Amino acid sequence: PMLREDQIDLRRQRAKAANLTIENLGKKRVFSDYRVSNPQSGGRYIVSVRGFDVGDNSCTCPDFKSNTLGTCKHIEAVLDQLK
Repeated sequence: PMLREDQIDLRRQRAKAANLTIENLGKKRVFSDYRVSNPQSGGRYIVSVRGFDVGDNSCTCPDFKSNTLGTCKHIEAVLDQLK
């Protein structure tokens, strides 16, 4: 099986490739909720950013709910933009 780090890297690569649209829904600049939309698939999820470590954040997408990695491409896309 793929190593956990490889799985996370894969999601970082997918985040960069996906051309996602990110919109801050809250008043705070960093630790906020974001709507992440994929123009290609029409998927829209809410990412909650609470920190910069894996496991600090959450997303409403199916991958996040099932992968037990503590991240997904939507979270990685938001973190990448914030940095």
